[in-house]
Amino acid sequence: MRAIPLLLLVGATSSPLSAQLGGHVSGRLEGWLGREGGYNSRMLADLGGSWRAGRLQLDVYYGFRYWTSPHAATILNAEAGRALERVHGFSATYRVGPCRAGGWIGRRAILTLGEQEVWGETIGYYDGAAPLVGCGVGPVTLEAHGPLFRYQPLTLPWPLYEATLRVRQGLLRVEACGSVGGPAPAALDTHVEFGKTLRAGVYAGWLAAPVPSASVLRVALGVSVGP
Repeated sequence: MRAIPLLLLVGATSSPLSAQLGGHVSGRLEGWLGREGGYNSRMLADLGGSWRAGRLQLDVYYGFRYWTSPHAATILNAEAGRALERVHGFSATYRVGPCRAGGWIGRRAILTLGEQEVWGETIGYYDGAAPLVGCGVGPVTLEAHGPLFRYQPLTLPWPLYEATLRVRQGLLRVEACGSVGGPAPAALDTHVEFGKTLRAGVYAGWLAAPVPSASVLRVALGVSVGP
């Protein structure tokens, strides 16, 4: 999800190549239409930044996903939490025409809430590095990375390939994210949102659940904030 700029894009005048620095923050609240896998809502928050100089682009992101259960009066109660997911990563790409190519490195980590912390049992993670390619034509952008190279033993199933397709036209936004290969179950998540900075949307698909070798089929209504 794109987000609210924290830093205005600025030009660096000390180099023949113009450099730009930017940042964003975003959030989304989902209310699920059913109780799938013991969950009925999620809260998401993301921070990110980027730096561009000529054809070179560097991006970094850090985010949280708070998976909540139906066993509390509201999703804002602390006891509603079932799992806290943290994701972060970094990419470096070089742009040629409408496309860019480079590399990505990142991690997904899961903490099961309400249980004593035991690494590999209540805490799991996968991380690695992968080639990355992306192209954009008009309102359509496509980004994919893979295969994933693992550089240490992982305690969560991992996908070999991941891809995201985005379409933005006026106030309408459509996004589809998918992953295949590796020991993780295949996942496909679609978002349809309407609005500008504050948007309402419908979200549906198979999510990689915060437990090993499991997926959650969910349909949700939600609101999100971000440009």
